[in-house]
Amino acid sequence: MAKQKPLTDQEGTVRELGDADFAEAVAFSKLPQSLRRKVGGRGPQKGPTKERVTIRLSKDVVEAFRSGGPGWQSRMDEELNKTVQNFRDSLASHLTRRLLDKQTDLKTRIEGIAGTLKNAPYPPSVTVQELIEQACLEADEGRLKEAETLIEKAIRKYQQGRYAA
Repeated sequence: MAKQKPLTDQEGTVRELGDADFAEAVAFSKLPQSLRRKVGGRGPQKGPTKERVTIRLSKDVVEAFRSGGPGWQSRMDEELNKTVQNFRDSLASHLTRRLLDKQTDLKTRIEGIAGTLKNAPYPPSVTVQELIEQACLEADEGRLKEAETLIEKAIRKYQQGRYAA
């Protein structure tokens, strides 16, 4: 094998690579592991993997982020992540309020039905009273569907007992 010409001359100017240089070149993946670490190359991503997308943004938004210098895409990603988290928090808070409102409404309805049945001309049976108590417990635990089902069952049982008398 002939001795290779140096890549730079004495002034530091890089010479043009020729066919012979490319013929003798070794692919980065073929280099020994120890040499690859020294040469560099990008390692595995440390943070969560990001997805490459194409998106159209207003010119003002892009200029505002770019004016902050290098890392503008990462800053934009951070802001979008904050917005997504705020949206999730807001949605969770809204749904929790709605659930609590519904739970309160149902408990009020159960108490109203219980009061009506206690003052009815035909007192409710023990079974109906037990169903109402169980519905109250279910509502307290946040199991609204189960509570509604028990209330409907109590009303049907009461009506059956009243008409049978």
